[in-house]
Amino acid sequence: MGIFDSEADFSWGLKQAQTLTDQIDVRITDEIDTDVPEKVALLAIGSFGRRELVPHSDVDILLLHDLRTETEVAEATRKLIYPLWDLGLDISYAVRTVKDCLGRAKDDIVIATSLFDTRLLLGDVKLATALESQLARWRDRNADKIARKLFASLAPRYQKYGYAGVDLEPHFKEARGGLRDLHFLRWLTALDSRPVDVELELAILLGLRCALHSVAGKKTDRLLRQYWDGVTTYCRDQVTGDSPAPGLSGEEATAAVDALFRQLYVACRKVGEQLDSLARTQVANSPGRKTDRYSAPRGFAAQNGHLARAQSVPLSAEPEAGFLAALATCHLPASEDLIAWTRPPADHGEATALAWTAATRQAFVKVLGEADTRGWRFLDTTGLWQRYLPELAGAHA
Repeated sequence: MGIFDSEADFSWGLKQAQTLTDQIDVRITDEIDTDVPEKVALLAIGSFGRRELVPHSDVDILLLHDLRTETEVAEATRKLIYPLWDLGLDISYAVRTVKDCLGRAKDDIVIATSLFDTRLLLGDVKLATALESQLARWRDRNADKIARKLFASLAPRYQKYGYAGVDLEPHFKEARGGLRDLHFLRWLTALDSRPVDVELELAILLGLRCALHSVAGKKTDRLLRQYWDGVTTYCRDQVTGDSPAPGLSGEEATAAVDALFRQLYVACRKVGEQLDSLARTQVANSPGRKTDRYSAPRGFAAQNGHLARAQSVPLSAEPEAGFLAALATCHLPASEDLIAWTRPPADHGEATALAWTAATRQAFVKVLGEADTRGWRFLDTTGLWQRYLPELAGAHA
């Protein structure tokens, strides 16, 4: 097995980000050695609030206050913000009241999302709690509107930054399937209290981002070809625990880069597909849509805006059904149960490869002629391609 196989431990990515965040916390609290004025709180927001800083991340801070005069605000800013410039950090800050924060959040979804992950550093606990509770109430009351704004922002961003699940020089943060999408996925599922498990994907993306910033020596989120070998060596050392170790070269370097990209692509495709599924669900459930009237193929059903399996026949016994499901996902997003149905049992009691019967070939021809990108992504992200064509299992995506 290679160093970046499916069992590789990327938890170091989360640990590095959290450790760096903790170090910045200490530097900030040590630097501000004066008493925090009353009715003032210093909050970490954005990636700083999530404890996901990497070496050259922006350090986003909110000075939250309930002061009455401009003079008091200016004095609080001088005491709490100005000393931070001496730390050599890329500090970005805003000075607002709770009312200001809510008003800006309603008008600007970017500001709103930066406030979804706040964390108190210093100062008035009650003031920080008031912001958190009022923001939560606003978010709960306007969940649908917030979701629509988030989904509306996806296409322009994808057009600019591409798709991290296929690009040769992927953008970790803004491309489809990257960190921004991962956080969107978390925020959106939190709006309706649905759990989402993307810890592995977060660890991989944060680890690669830590590696890229360290190798490049600057803030950059696109993995350009010139950084491939350095980033791969950095990640290899973290996974194996052998740092410092000799650099990679020749065929070993090529194989390691391919394996690392494969991990990245799988992670980004999972994130992108889950977010895309949520987007399609929102469209399907919008007023005027009658998704439950969709005529699903035999063995499937439209349930609550999702495509579900309507019978218990295993996929190995009806291999053409995987292709039929892919076609149907061009109309409805797949349910979690349907996705689970596409996977072989954990004990591999049945062969993982699927038989190419006459019905399988006929269904495949229909996919070739009728499926759009949603159907192809379903086959890709569920691993069905590898079950139909095991030869693809080791392919560089």
